[in-house]
Amino acid sequence: MSAPHGSVATARREQILDSALRCFARYGYRRTSMDTIARTARLSRPALYQYFTGKEEVFRAMGVRLLDSALTGAERARGSAAPVGERLSAILMVRLDLVGQLGGDDEAHRELLAETASVAGDLMASFHLRLVAIVEELLATATEGLDFDGVGITAHDVAVILLDAVTGIERESAAAVVRQSRVRQLVELVVRALSTNR
Repeated sequence: MSAPHGSVATARREQILDSALRCFARYGYRRTSMDTIARTARLSRPALYQYFTGKEEVFRAMGVRLLDSALTGAERARGSAAPVGERLSAILMVRLDLVGQLGGDDEAHRELLAETASVAGDLMASFHLRLVAIVEELLATATEGLDFDGVGITAHDVAVILLDAVTGIERESAAAVVRQSRVRQLVELVVRALSTNR
């Protein structure tokens, strides 16, 4: 049976993905079933299968939606008129906030992100590369006088290091506000180290 078409079908698909997000955030990937998603979305199981062939397809569609939204936020931050440090912090918070978008318990989020590597590792790898490119472009085009030659490192390398550091911060068991503060401190250190006025 083919999936329904049109705006009603699009709205129903979004409803399913919203419900799936709640299910995956609460139960994790392994413990979430198509029955659970259907019940949460207030659909019959056969109706759910009109939109998605299985749990993996639902999970990947949900992931694409979350990651595309995060990248849109990162691009918006990069293009803003704020100082480079603020823009850089906002971009890196996009990565950190992926966990927060799931809602609920941090331990379940970490489990879900770990499961994502096996179910949708290609999506996460693509997201990471695109986020590196956004950070690199910001650093390379900043007009605030960042000096990469003086420290012998490229904007690309700094972008990779920053995102690796944020991944480490994200995995800490500290409260979200503490993790956010650490990202801002990291950015301040990097911007000061690269500043031509240091």
